[in-house]
Amino acid sequence: MLTIAVAPTVIAGVARHNVAHAKDTNGNAIGNGSVLGTRISASVTYGEPAKDKLACTWRYSTEIDKISGRTVRIIRQLGDASYSVYQRRCIGPPETSSEYWIRDSASSQMAKIAADKVFDDVPIPLFGMAPPSRQLVVKVGTWFWVSRVLWHPISVTASIATSAGVLWVKTTATPSRVIYSPGDGELGTGDVSCIGPGQVWKKSDGDLAKSDCMYTYSHASSGKSNKVFQARMSIEWKIKWKSNLGLAGTLPNVRTGVPINVQVREIQALAI
Repeated sequence: MLTIAVAPTVIAGVARHNVAHAKDTNGNAIGNGSVLGTRISASVTYGEPAKDKLACTWRYSTEIDKISGRTVRIIRQLGDASYSVYQRRCIGPPETSSEYWIRDSASSQMAKIAADKVFDDVPIPLFGMAPPSRQLVVKVGTWFWVSRVLWHPISVTASIATSAGVLWVKTTATPSRVIYSPGDGELGTGDVSCIGPGQVWKKSDGDLAKSDCMYTYSHASSGKSNKVFQARMSIEWKIKWKSNLGLAGTLPNVRTGVPINVQVREIQALAI
């Protein structure tokens, strides 16, 4: 359930506007826009929103700022929340135009809900290492990469039905870099990362080839518990969103990953 606060229908010094009511799963309008601080709750659905039979579009309304003379959005503060006026224009028939107060945090709330759904749908990352995780060697570079099958944007659209029409937000998570946390603590140099999924090591690359996604251990893991370092491989995702209210924004980056136990050996050279 998503809860969105709506403004009263009349604010001092501002023309009267409508209030967008949400509908519950039974299609009944809930909430009362005539009371300050009224809240409405709506079931969020995922996937492409239903087509608007009246071919309606949303756009924020503007006014002329008396001090600067510039065109600005109509925004009013009520308590700890701000509200903006949005125009809903429908081609029809009939052709209509109406305005609604909508809390400014509504789009970002829906974007976060959609982002949660995105990462519910993300499969466990498939990573590769060369040498294999149990056969790493001190002072020999370790390549790491992620399967390119997963390296693509993932989008989810969240929508709610209101008496004024459907409001939706599309959130897109795009993989940006691979991060390797080697797990060797003070013995190492810390996390390393590379842009993109990394390059898959091939036998023809040999042992001396370099990769942007690479880490070199300087100590063996023999002194650690179970003789392994507890490493981690992660993908960092950049998240952006857009709504049919004409707004867009970003959310904090998110990491998804898996733990990996790596065994690092030290090979002694023999003097002949």
